[in-house]
Amino acid sequence: MSKLLLVGPSSIHLWRYYQMVKPGLDDIAVITDADPGTTLPDGYKITVLPLSLRHPVDFFRSIHTIRKLISTYQPDIIHCHMAGTAALAVNFANRGSKIPMVLTTWGSDILIAPFQNSLLRKMVTYNLDKARILTSDSRYMAGIMRELVPGKRLEIRIANFGIGVMPDPSVAKENLIYSNRLHESFYRIDAILRAFQYFRESVQETWTLVVAGTGSQTESLKELVKALNLEDNVHFVGWLSPQENEAYYNRAKLYVSIPESDATSISLLESMACGCLPVVSNLPANREWVEAGRNGVLVDDVTTSFLQAALKLDASLVQEHNRKLIDRLATVKANRDIFLKIYQELI
Repeated sequence: MSKLLLVGPSSIHLWRYYQMVKPGLDDIAVITDADPGTTLPDGYKITVLPLSLRHPVDFFRSIHTIRKLISTYQPDIIHCHMAGTAALAVNFANRGSKIPMVLTTWGSDILIAPFQNSLLRKMVTYNLDKARILTSDSRYMAGIMRELVPGKRLEIRIANFGIGVMPDPSVAKENLIYSNRLHESFYRIDAILRAFQYFRESVQETWTLVVAGTGSQTESLKELVKALNLEDNVHFVGWLSPQENEAYYNRAKLYVSIPESDATSISLLESMACGCLPVVSNLPANREWVEAGRNGVLVDDVTTSFLQAALKLDASLVQEHNRKLIDRLATVKANRDIFLKIYQELI
């Protein structure tokens, strides 16, 4: 169909996107800031460049390299991920060109960076303004994007990267609660542990909390587990493979994620696809997927015993509702179609 130049920070999100749209394109070349260290299809084209302003000389050299690559590769579309320095470098390199640019925001680049200082806000605003079409994974984040560029009508489409898990009906659900966000203060894993202590004391059956992931707080969280006398019921399983992560989704009855801020979380969508009852922060992006009391729990106060509310839900009705919702809006195919349609429009 077309040649795509895909640009963004090296992350599982970028490579997931690559795999999602590859079947619908003639060719993809990638510019990123680090080798993915993972297996991609044979023949993939990748250029690794410094894309951070921490090293200004290297950054401006990268702009020159990107300009040459655009000239030789001659893509039909340039698609940048995150409204940060990578997109800034591409915008500088692509000045004067008629090649249309798509910009996909990830969350922190819109919900956090612009409010840290005026320079970051100007950079994000500039990148949003230069894109022909923008994508956001939530209507909430799209609204903030429009607020950041008040003098222009931004063309924003709602899409995500699609979930990669499959529900396994042969796996029986267990009295297991699953958490797989990073171990940083922002994600409030400590509040999950305290809520689980209340939960364990209030239910008759034995439950297990499985905490996946890693982070700067991992050791302090393990110490908290000891202090709360939860060592027999809380298991830290570290960084998991996609297959191991999927296995826990299929075993768990509850999924919990209570960060202070969030865009649409792929892990939330994956958990819903696999029949977990979601217990999540009462945030605008989460409210686009979870309706309190109908298909999950929205947590306002993380200091309360918020896990018990999930046991009041009718699990079979929630699972049926969530599967239909995911099939319609969150599969790889549904979202691939949205992105390929954007490319077709611009070409």
